[in-house]
Amino acid sequence: MRRVESLKNPSVKLALSLRDKRKRTSQGLFLIEGQRELQRAAEAGLPVDLVIVDESRTSEPEISGILAQVQRHCDAEVLSANHAVMERVCVRGVDAVAIAIAPMYSLDLSRLKVQENALFLVAAGIEKPGNLGTILRSADAAGATGVIVCDEVTDIFNPNVIRASLGTLFSVPVARTTFAKLLQWARGHSISLVAASPESATPYTRADYTKSVGLIIGNEAQGLRKDWLDKVDVVVSLPQLGQADSLNAAMASTLMVFEARRQRDLERTPC
Repeated sequence: MRRVESLKNPSVKLALSLRDKRKRTSQGLFLIEGQRELQRAAEAGLPVDLVIVDESRTSEPEISGILAQVQRHCDAEVLSANHAVMERVCVRGVDAVAIAIAPMYSLDLSRLKVQENALFLVAAGIEKPGNLGTILRSADAAGATGVIVCDEVTDIFNPNVIRASLGTLFSVPVARTTFAKLLQWARGHSISLVAASPESATPYTRADYTKSVGLIIGNEAQGLRKDWLDKVDVVVSLPQLGQADSLNAAMASTLMVFEARRQRDLERTPC
């Protein structure tokens, strides 16, 4: 394991550059920061080119186990770095145990396997990386079939998305597409599209989520456009009893996907 001490090291400079979306796109690479995130990437068999790990943690069994798992799947280079380097190269600073560089992979709709009674979360025009990461965590927790990022605003490979998702980006099948292609794909797979809008008079608990369904959550500020709402199968609302007229997008997606989980579990429970 080579040791790096300088921010001028080419690998460190590359990692720093990948915080920028343009650099990620041009290089076809992205960052995975954090112990849990790297572990989930390793468990998913994701190819990794490089890992930079805190030199004070390399002898820990959990860390060495993750590094071994990474290297079983690919010939990744592993570097150890001092606190000064880790503090600069990681968004979390010295609290981050490791950071890795991995090649981007296809997020085409065709990568999603549509099983019987599939359950998808559709994040439409989500702007904040933290919200998109939380939507991925909720999808993972509820056992959703996958997440579809529609009309992408926030880069799925943004380090903050991966961190907020706690690495569930690698455990939940994810795709990105446009709304027009989503409609065509959903019709072709007999998937009902249920959109959330404060203007609907139908509470979200009244919709049927027990068959194949895609639950659509819109942009944090604007929600879903009217032309979208006119083309989906069902529009529901999450009733508000206070002064706020809408919920946080990630929270709304969590409520809807767990309502779908509740209905499906209830249907399977014998009377």
